Amino acid sequence: MDRSLCLCLLICLFLQCPFSYSWKSLTFLDLGSNLLQGPLPASLCNLEKLQYLLLSDNKLTGTIPHCFGNISTQLTVLDLRRNDFHGMIPTTFPERNELRNLGLNGNQLEGPLPRSLINCKSLEVLDVGQNHITGPFPDWLGTLPELRVLILKLNRLQGPIGNSSNKSSFQKLKILDISYNNFTGYVPAKMLENFRAMKKNGSETSQRQYMGDGSYYLDSVTVIMKGLEYQVKRILTVFTTIDLSGNQFEGNIPKSIGDLNSLVVFNLSHNNFNALDLSQNHLVDQFLQVGTSIPFLILHLLGTPDCVIFRLKIVEKLMDRNHLPGGYLITEIVRSYEWIYMETSGLRILFWNDPWSGHWIPNVLYSNPKIVRCYG
Repeated sequence: MDRSLCLCLLICLFLQCPFSYSWKSLTFLDLGSNLLQGPLPASLCNLEKLQYLLLSDNKLTGTIPHCFGNISTQLTVLDLRRNDFHGMIPTTFPERNELRNLGLNGNQLEGPLPRSLINCKSLEVLDVGQNHITGPFPDWLGTLPELRVLILKLNRLQGPIGNSSNKSSFQKLKILDISYNNFTGYVPAKMLENFRAMKKNGSETSQRQYMGDGSYYLDSVTVIMKGLEYQVKRILTVFTTIDLSGNQFEGNIPKSIGDLNSLVVFNLSHNNFNALDLSQNHLVDQFLQVGTSIPFLILHLLGTPDCVIFRLKIVEKLMDRNHLPGGYLITEIVRSYEWIYMETSGLRILFWNDPWSGHWIPNVLYSNPKIVRCYG
């Protein structure tokens, strides 16, 4: 779109003037990362052939017009992230729509997720993080056959997550982020077993592929890795992550996590788990090369771990060397901590005894979840 047409379109959108026939045939509109403000005009719904509407990173306010659900019969991508919309998400998503990506992250939206999203059979990315969404975990989203990315973080969702009896639920899911809500109870082992896309090797193709390849819009997502926030602007199809941090999960860590052999990032921090059982593995009582691919975990373990391989007091000599055998650099060591190094075939954990809480705090240095047995 040339600048003059774009300017005329902007004026008409926000001054409510009639659309010409040529504008009604518009299929792609990207006004992201500008300084647009005020309510979103319902006249956008007159663009009946619109497939891509990108308005992220502006200062738009008010509610999302309900007609936006109606135009999703043609709309493929609706990106309204990082604005200041409030109110509820439109409840009018019709059957046989083409919506593939719905991005509402970083607004002030409230209420439950609309059940009409179940009609979005082509939906691959649903990002409603950092809002005020309420209600239980929307397990009914598991019936969406193409869903690959589900971001629900930093909302007000609550309650236990049940184990679905539907074995095809969430079978294509590659990214799940439900961090910093108020989920309780046990991590649903049966649901994790359904994550078939996380059980594939990821090396099946040597060619690098991204979600959204072949379209005008490449999917993006923000994830937490090793305590730092990263914006992944192009999502590799082999990238898989589960973030359950900042909730009230308790009990044991389900062993079904060990079957997710293509998992790249797994975050359980800031929950209330009370067991990490790594028994019945092939333990090796020596230090080996240590990797750094898994983020820091704070599981708040209660009691002493059973699989203890090596225990030592941190001494000045170790601090002077500033490394552990195997070459892994340690930037901060408190001398009074008691350390335990544990290794299974592919899982290496460094524990220290927190003198304030009395809990064993693990730092996962390297993991290949395929061989991990985490259960109580």
